Formats: sequence, C-alpha cells, structure tokens
Amino acid sequence: MEIKQINYFLEIVASDFNISSASKKLFISQSTLSQSMIQFENDYQAQLFKREKGRLIGLTDLGQAMYKYAQEIQKLHQEMMQVIDQDKKETTQIVRIGIPPILVRTRFPRFLLNMKQLYPDLRIEYIEEGCQRLCQLLENKEIDIAFLTDPLPTTKLLNSKTAIKDEFVLFMDKNHPLTKQNQVKWSSLNQYSSAIFTDAYSTHHFFMIQCQKERIAPKIFLESNSWEYLIDTIKNSQLITFLPKSVYPMVNRRQITYRPFERSANFKIFISTTDEIYQSAIKKCVYDALIDYCSQVEAVANLSLA
Repeated sequence: MEIKQINYFLEIVASDFNISSASKKLFISQSTLSQSMIQFENDYQAQLFKREKGRLIGLTDLGQAMYKYAQEIQKLHQEMMQVIDQDKKETTQIVRIGIPPILVRTRFPRFLLNMKQLYPDLRIEYIEEGCQRLCQLLENKEIDIAFLTDPLPTTKLLNSKTAIKDEFVLFMDKNHPLTKQNQVKWSSLNQYSSAIFTDAYSTHHFFMIQCQKERIAPKIFLESNSWEYLIDTIKNSQLITFLPKSVYPMVNRRQITYRPFERSANFKIFISTTDEIYQSAIKKCVYDALIDYCSQVEAVANLSLA
C-alpha cells in the first residue's frame, strides 16, 4: 500500500465511508478514489470494507486492524516529512558569527571558503564588533556564535571553549628606541605614549588590568576601533601600540616590528555560544567546524610567527 492509498483509506473512514465527501476533501474524483481502494483489495486479495448494495458501510475485521496500522504509518510519514522540511530550511539558513575585526584577517581568511565547499547553500555572516558588544548580541540571540577573549564577561548563559592561544606584545616603528631590547619591561609604558583599542574591545580591558597589576599609569595618546589605524599611527613615531602577536604577518615588516614583554601577556580566545546551538544541526556543524579549523590554523599561525 502506497502512502497515497493510506491517506485515501483514512479519509474514507474519517468521512464516515462517504466516497463523495472523502473525494472532495482529497481533491480527487470519486471514481479515482473508488478504483484506488478496489485495486488495493484486488492486488492483496484483502477486503477492507463492508459493502451493502455497492456502498461502503464499515470496516471488516481486517480493515479495522489495517486502520490502526494506517494511522501510525501516516503519523510517522508526517514526522519524516517534517524532518526533511526542517533539514531543507537549515541548509539554507544564515549562521551569524560574531568576531573581533582583528581575527577575521589574522585567523579566518579561508574558513568561509571551506564551509562553502561543505555546505553550498549555507550563508555565513560575520558581525565584527568588540567582545563586550558580541557578548550582548549572543545573549540577545542576535548572533549564533561569538569569539570572545580574556577577560570573559561573567554570565551563565554562555558555553565557551578555548579556540586560540595568543600573546599581547608591543608594536613599534623599526627605529623606535625599544627595538634595542629583545624584551620590554612593562615600565616602558611609563616612558612612551600608547595608541590602543577603545573600551569596546577586550584588548583595552586586558591592557588596563595589566597596567594596574604592574602599577603603571600608561600615557594613552589615542584610542581607535581599528587595528590597522593603530599600526599606521605608530609609523615614523615613538608611539607604541598593544596588539596580539598574530597581527605581525599582516603588517609591513620593513617598517613595523614588535617586542614581547619580559613577563608574557598571554591570553586565550574562546568560541562561545548558548545552549540553543544544539537545536540546529547546521549551526552545530558550523560550531564544530570552527573548533576544528582553529586547531589547524593555530599550528600554521605559530609557524608564521616564528
């Protein structure tokens, strides 16, 4: 029995065995409906209906047994089609990833291409903001996944896994006096003015916390939302800027260099999401793919910085 015949059979019973009424609900002719049921009975030599003067008046014992199975099969078929429809929706849905601008260029230039090959109908959107704002967007369900850095915002809504380990260093012009040192002391921040990220970014907060720990009052010359602008600002000057070491491959190495701190300023980048990620198969796939991608890129990035 085909699913079409099962639906016909159930509709006949629901219509109190009135072929005319059932055919109208099924949008088919009475003859098509009658012939479909007769053909099934003939093919399987099984009588489902009681008849009187050519009219259906009820179910036989076999028909009653078939009715129970038909109801279950119809229910399972509907559930199966819902799963298929949901999968179609998910494979064409948008996955929104919140990410600090600095990470897009330093860590994820090829991720979109990789995902496009795996999921041709998938659409990924990068929302570039500072970590404080990304945390808000994630909590408000305006994005699905966020990359957050130390210090992580305090909230119970987020699930976070370490994705990348990096180190903050001081960037400077190649003619800067600090280039004479292999490592710089935190106290150097008392001597030279700094260009840093605004407080929308966790880099700013990390910088200020470290300065407080070292009992330093940094000379902040300017703040910006753009790491490219910070790099441009320190060219041909004695300004310094505080950025992740992973930025170095992106700068003009003939003009810009960096120095690590004597007491390393290591930090972690986390992939954060909410429990809702597990309710979508495609979003969970993207989340897992990001974790795998980060582990692979980490090794390559470390080699390029050596």
